[in-house]
Amino acid sequence: MTKYFSQDTPLAGLERMMMSVPGFQKRGGGMMVLCRFHYKKEDVDCTYCRSYMRHTCQESVCPYIPERLEAGTIGYQELAERCLRMAGHQKLWKRASSLSKGNTLPLALEPAHRHRLSEWPEAGTASICPQKLAAVYLLSSRIGLWRRVLPHISHGRIDFSSVSLRGIDPRDYPVYRAAKGLYCGKLLITSAELADEEQVSSEAFGDILNAMLIARYGKTIIWLSNGHPRSSQPNPLRWKQSAPPHQQIHGHLQSRAG
Repeated sequence: MTKYFSQDTPLAGLERMMMSVPGFQKRGGGMMVLCRFHYKKEDVDCTYCRSYMRHTCQESVCPYIPERLEAGTIGYQELAERCLRMAGHQKLWKRASSLSKGNTLPLALEPAHRHRLSEWPEAGTASICPQKLAAVYLLSSRIGLWRRVLPHISHGRIDFSSVSLRGIDPRDYPVYRAAKGLYCGKLLITSAELADEEQVSSEAFGDILNAMLIARYGKTIIWLSNGHPRSSQPNPLRWKQSAPPHQQIHGHLQSRAG
């Protein structure tokens, strides 16, 4: 027996309203609190950091890159110089400096490159490995390389030993070597080769430098949307997000019932 006396009558809606708790909002109708705080330059002053001692930073990699990017206190050129500081190759320094002057962060991806990168199975994982992301960023920057590598990606791993390089564009070979080196954690392309414009084109050098920044500083370099890192705009990489647990269970039960 239903608890409503006017069930299936024109007065059913009015009766439900009269029996509801006064001032009670239905589930899903609560308030949403948005964080409108954005870091400013004075908020990310290095002198306030616990790692800043004796007028220098004690960390090899700044742990607050996202906050400094949001505040606008660090740019592409500074990160590139820090990344190549250990190379010790003057010609490489000059080439990187001339390239990085006009670049900004976060890195902007072309729609085709963004689409290929989103095809990677691990594109939606939160704890993504920076070295893997850097390698896939490089490989997906060239459609010819990506078509060769994509069939050999299984369970988030790339089987480079099965990738055929026969007939590959010579301009893509340094990109492949750099990507494989970043993925395997080995130096497969030297500083002298990177500094040589005849071996590595300007476009390839720019992509390799971007990948080196990703491998060193993580997905912050490209994961942030345009503007503030905490912006509510869509992610430029279109990271796939898994469904909530209750939706996953519901889908699983439906698949079993079918």
